[in-house]
Amino acid sequence: MLVENIMRRVSIALLSVLFVAACSDGGGAEVAPVYAANPDSPYAAMLAPCARESGDQRSCRLSQLPLLGMSSPSPDKAAVMARVATTHPWMAQRFSELLDVLPSDILSMMRSVTAIIIGSDVRPSFYWSLTGAIYLDPAGLWLTVEEKRTIDPAPDYRSGFGSGLAYRVINRYVFNNTYAWYGYSLSDESERTLDDIVLPTARLLYHELAHAADFLPPDRMGGFNPTWTVLDATRYIENQGLQLSQALQGSQPLNAQLLFDLAAVNFFGQTPSDAQLALRAEDISAQFAPDGANDDYAYASRFEDVAMLFEELMMAMNFGVERDVAVAPRPAEGEPHIVDWGQRRRITDPHVIERVRLVGERILPDAPISAFLDSYGPPKSLTRGITWNGNLDPDNPSKAWHVDAGEQVIARDEVR
Repeated sequence: MLVENIMRRVSIALLSVLFVAACSDGGGAEVAPVYAANPDSPYAAMLAPCARESGDQRSCRLSQLPLLGMSSPSPDKAAVMARVATTHPWMAQRFSELLDVLPSDILSMMRSVTAIIIGSDVRPSFYWSLTGAIYLDPAGLWLTVEEKRTIDPAPDYRSGFGSGLAYRVINRYVFNNTYAWYGYSLSDESERTLDDIVLPTARLLYHELAHAADFLPPDRMGGFNPTWTVLDATRYIENQGLQLSQALQGSQPLNAQLLFDLAAVNFFGQTPSDAQLALRAEDISAQFAPDGANDDYAYASRFEDVAMLFEELMMAMNFGVERDVAVAPRPAEGEPHIVDWGQRRRITDPHVIERVRLVGERILPDAPISAFLDSYGPPKSLTRGITWNGNLDPDNPSKAWHVDAGEQVIARDEVR
């Protein structure tokens, strides 16, 4: 069903175009059309007009495209696939294959979304509060050369942000003291297997679905009026102080103002000041280590703070995959990163553990979050003055020369 019924897909696309034309005042940005993965879904005709990103996007009413948890309180794979729309059939097929092997808690977390949009022109992945949908970059989904040739190779527009600063905060996921996955190019002839993309896809989904649960928590859906738009529901949750990120910020806030200021440079493209350009890795380490974040992206917004904590927790709990974070001087091109400060398993650091406990227990109240955190073990320090790859085994750091560029790709998402 995912790759057939082409004429039915076209009919649904035409309905979508008519809906947008009727509800917009024109001038929207042109985007590639998307097609429902299941054209027989009762929501198939509404996925594109209600969830596809465009310059004239409107927030649909929950009666038109309800949150998945409003129509399926315990969603299964079929219920999720009924909310998937893609620009190319292989993307829907791949997402379906991944749902067969990903942890079941991902299906449960889909309750907080209206749709999953996978598009050849989506970069970076993001969650959008206007639509209640998550948008996935298919660069993480292709297996064959033919598939990746359908993806727009344009780089993330933020790729140069912060490049003038004298330090970097770097991170990776590891398993048994080696990279848990590796990066692949969109422009070469390399291919990969489904196993190669399970872990990075899980990480991305935990991150995006944490945003969805933050904005539209499942336990509050019973109070949503079907005549509300998605944005109405989002504003209701925020105005009532019911967002998880509000609770985290209110009870256990981050305090490193220097890192908040630098987040504007690194993630939003603000021009750095002379004082910021003069900062060294040691200055950043001194601010980051005693604060409660597990990544500098947490300083971009309270929403990213929640999502970063949750993704690291779930990757450890469900896959035994651990996360490293480090501060290093920005190296010359082709040179390795030399660690100034770093940790593996930062979520069990005394400054962080209660914050991640709050996040995990609020998003997945029935999961054994506390039991896992209490048995996970303390963080491990990375050795200062050793290369990033020389710290792959924190118990046995190596002074050997390791060039570490491009060995793992962890793309930053956005919240809109």
